[in-house]
Order: sequence, then structure tokens, then C-alpha cells
Amino acid sequence: MSNLYNLFWWDKDGNQHNELERHPLDDTFKSAMARLTRGPAAMMGAVQKVMVTDMDDFTNYLWEDGRLIFPTEEQMKSRGKG
Repeated sequence: MSNLYNLFWWDKDGNQHNELERHPLDDTFKSAMARLTRGPAAMMGAVQKVMVTDMDDFTNYLWEDGRLIFPTEEQMKSRGKG
């Protein structure tokens, strides 16, 4: 797995947006994720889905309609991050 990630989001009309491409998990990336999942647009329903993929195109994070889909809470707890 690479240390670079892609951050995508979908609007309420189903359009996909590429927020960050081939980017490290730094403060900029974390800030963008927080804005997309907990910011005003997310609270108003404008952001419907957020996905993080690695350079092998594996999904590392999936948030839909205001809730975390992947990894699950159980997976987070088993890794000591929940």
C-alpha cells in the first residue's frame, strides 16, 4: 500500500468530485475530510458520500449520508482506534 491517497466526494445530484489526488495523509488531507464529513455542506446534505482510496484503488474510508460505512466501528475498535 502506498502512502498517497485520493479523496473523492459526491454531491446530492450524484456528481463525483476529486478533492485531493495522490496526497499524503497530512493536516491538509485531514482538514478536507473533516470539512466534507462534518462541515456545513455535510450538515445541509450537500455532501452525500466521501471516499478515500489508496494508490492501488482500495477503499480505505467510506462515509455516506452522515455515517461511517467503512471501516466499521468494530474494525476501528479491533485496531485500537475507536
